[in-house]
Amino acid sequence: MPDRVLMYDLNGRVVRELSSSVNTINSFDVSDLSKGTYFVQIVQGENIAMKKLIVQ
Repeated sequence: MPDRVLMYDLNGRVVRELSSSVNTINSFDVSDLSKGTYFVQIVQGENIAMKKLIVQ
């Protein structure tokens, strides 16, 4: 399970941040985000993964 999940817009601004200390991160709602491309950074310990997310 990730420690943190951050979502960035194409300008590099953080538009969403979730922490497992507060929530259990299994999914998150993106219905309030504008259509477009975002990058999702998943942090688990020292491991970091970055994935592209397209909201239509």
